[in-house]
Amino acid sequence: MNKLRLILWLSLLATPLAAALQLGSPFTDHAVLQRDQPVPVWGWADAGATVTVTFAGQTRSASADAKGAWRVTLDPLSASAEPRPLTVAQGSETRTLADVLVGEVWLASGQSNMVFTLSKSRYRWAGVIDEEAEIAAADYPAIRMFTAGEQKSYEPQATVPGEWQVCTPANAPAWSAIGYFFARDLHREFGVPVGIVTAAYGASCAHAWIRRAAMLDDPAFKAVLDRFDEQVRGHTEPTAAEIADWERAVELAKAENRRPPRRPGQSPIQDQHNPTVMFNGMIAPLVPYAVRGFLW
Repeated sequence: MNKLRLILWLSLLATPLAAALQLGSPFTDHAVLQRDQPVPVWGWADAGATVTVTFAGQTRSASADAKGAWRVTLDPLSASAEPRPLTVAQGSETRTLADVLVGEVWLASGQSNMVFTLSKSRYRWAGVIDEEAEIAAADYPAIRMFTAGEQKSYEPQATVPGEWQVCTPANAPAWSAIGYFFARDLHREFGVPVGIVTAAYGASCAHAWIRRAAMLDDPAFKAVLDRFDEQVRGHTEPTAAEIADWERAVELAKAENRRPPRRPGQSPIQDQHNPTVMFNGMIAPLVPYAVRGFLW
């Protein structure tokens, strides 16, 4: 019964619950679209509904499939720092994204080196040299960053929390430092808007960021997947008594200034060292957003 509940829960996570008009996760206010490439735009609507996307003088339409998924592709766009609206409509229902730019877009991923923020106020182990001065100077309206929420999953997810932010001294402290400095230098060199999509997780293994289909093509990687699948099938949730014992042990460790014990029965799906879990939770929802390249 527990396994049946898990399967049902995963299936609900993998597809947006509402039939109302929705856009994919990377499409929020202040987005940056990739220049000089076809630009996919996607989301969900009522099954069979016609969805129309309008941006920069282009209008494209598509029909939502039986599950409500739709996708259109805009023709290549020239770089533009002019804030323009992107409108998506289904019948009388409309979603409008404000302040959308066109320029260079890069996806930044990896471990804590990529999570490492400009300010130590977010993570005490982070913070750059001359932190206060760097943050005060982080005032670039044409630089934006989308930071994906931390999310691990056994199945590819359709959405991930996050939103585009404009580069200001108020927003920049919590940004990836590598992503920010890369964007700043690129913007200075080319004079076009730059968007960084950051999807990173501390201490994660490389194979956690690889899709299942790619790993199945290699016998060595397939063996890693097989072991992971066996762990998932064999996992059981801890009992109430085990949790109570753990909570008491945590309190005792705190009182004695010791490192608290790990929670018993952690699901292997929630371990960033296991294969595919970071891809499924944080990269799959961003595909196929148009980007120039990748930072790892």
